[in-house]
Amino acid sequence: MAEQQGAAKPPSGRHRAPGPADIDGVPGRPADAPDGPGQGREAAPPEGDRHDTAPLRTRPGTGAPAQPDGGAPAGQQEPAKLRIGQQPVRPVMSDTTPPPIEPLSPEQPGPLKAARTLWILSFVAGLVAAAVAYLGREAQLESLQTRIADLDPGRGTDVVEAAASMVLYGSLGAIGLLILLELLFLRALVRRRGWARVALFVVTVVHAVVTVVVQEFLAAPGADGAAVRWLLIGQLLLACAAFVAACLPKVGAWLRS
Repeated sequence: MAEQQGAAKPPSGRHRAPGPADIDGVPGRPADAPDGPGQGREAAPPEGDRHDTAPLRTRPGTGAPAQPDGGAPAGQQEPAKLRIGQQPVRPVMSDTTPPPIEPLSPEQPGPLKAARTLWILSFVAGLVAAAVAYLGREAQLESLQTRIADLDPGRGTDVVEAAASMVLYGSLGAIGLLILLELLFLRALVRRRGWARVALFVVTVVHAVVTVVVQEFLAAPGADGAAVRWLLIGQLLLACAAFVAACLPKVGAWLRS
């Protein structure tokens, strides 16, 4: 009885031998069994051939094929990774043309340097003469009032005092204006402006006329006004010498270069 029961008991699936109904390695599937979900598909390729059947990936924005591990496309060099604290490499400029460099002007000739020095000394002499005349203005105003009253005795005292003050301070202003004009035109000459020499010639002529007129009002007669008078004359002589030095051929060639 035990032998019959053991014969009637179906064999376990673990120890069952594969039969003819096993298809595609699925045990117990009949040949005419309908395909269910996930069944009836083609067999998966071997592990070694899966990368050949996968679709080709491209690098975004370039169209170049990417490496399977996500690296740089084939034929391109992988960009170097920066270390912490390392400065990135500056890209090369597309235009390698160097910027234009303004050529240096030639060195100033010796006569021009001498003319500049003489003009500076002329400015100093004029400023000192104006300062001395201003410090002694009280005595000079009295002298001017006397001279104006002698010319027109009928004028009142207030008018005479106002006229004397106007003449004195007008003379001081004329000296200051001459110094300013000569300084501006000298600056233009140093900057290689050829027209500056013509302007300096005109100013020098005016300077000579102003010196003759102004020294009569600023310098007192006799020894009292000798300091102011000689300072004004020295200013004029220095300005004339400076203009002559600025007209030498070397200065002209420097201006034309």
